[in-house]
Amino acid sequence: MKIFRYRQATRNRDKVYGLLGLVTDWGTTGPSPIIPVYDTSTIHQQIFTRSTAAIIQSTRSLDILCQHGNIDINYFSILPSWVIDYSIPVSELGTTDRTHHQIPLYDADGGALANVSTIEENILVLEAIKVDSLLTICEAMGAGYGEPQPKILKQWFDKASQEKSISPNWEQNFWRVLCGDTIVDPTSTYLRADPTDELLFDIQELLSGRLLAGPAVKAATTRRKFFISRKGYMGLAPDRAGGAGTVFFGKEEVFVIPGGKTPFLLRPSGTRHVPGIGIKPCYHFLGDCYLHGFMDDEGISDFDTKKQKIYLV
Repeated sequence: MKIFRYRQATRNRDKVYGLLGLVTDWGTTGPSPIIPVYDTSTIHQQIFTRSTAAIIQSTRSLDILCQHGNIDINYFSILPSWVIDYSIPVSELGTTDRTHHQIPLYDADGGALANVSTIEENILVLEAIKVDSLLTICEAMGAGYGEPQPKILKQWFDKASQEKSISPNWEQNFWRVLCGDTIVDPTSTYLRADPTDELLFDIQELLSGRLLAGPAVKAATTRRKFFISRKGYMGLAPDRAGGAGTVFFGKEEVFVIPGGKTPFLLRPSGTRHVPGIGIKPCYHFLGDCYLHGFMDDEGISDFDTKKQKIYLV
């Protein structure tokens, strides 16, 4: 699905149905195989919902959510916020290098497996640990094939510098956030960064536009927003986090979830009646995020004592 979701299909349902013939193993503990239904009562949104849940349950991984493509949950209210909208063309999704090359290098969940269920198909139920929430979110870096805009980078840098009293290493943290804590070696292979790689990043030259950002920075920042968390950590969020504007305050919360190589950003959506459960606080899914200091199992410790039930709608 990761490879072929960017291909075109005459009918949206065939973005899923067209690949079913390639499936050789549905697993022994996962969902029942997806059977193509071509009658008019089954709409493609139902197919996308069932296939997203099936992929998560059969692989016990949330990797499929790291390529989340819905632009705005308000525009796609017929789909649950956690469902992948395979009809969105690649031009709407930003860079694929982040999902294919950077995200596999992270280990936010410490190798734990996803354990999810669905209620009436539309509600995804899982357990997670809340590690932080967003305080300030900056303007998004635009998509495209050019260099990241120096104007946006300067705004991000200025916001990070205001937090230097919280972290004496804020400049090092900032450049590691910009590149998603990764570098690209001469063979075009993505690797995790280390402190010596700071020599590759001259922040002032980058802000002025005189230094090319390089593929790691492009991958990490395209269609992303720089943020400062309430605990003083820096990170990068999906561009639909917060809302419209230049710099504003957000309500989004950061969770570490078993099965996810990255932390995830969720937005409280109020209380709702969950069938068979009762009135529960629910969340909208916004996407994967980079939270510096929480990309390598730092937030998954004591999971059994800190976990909470999450209902994604």
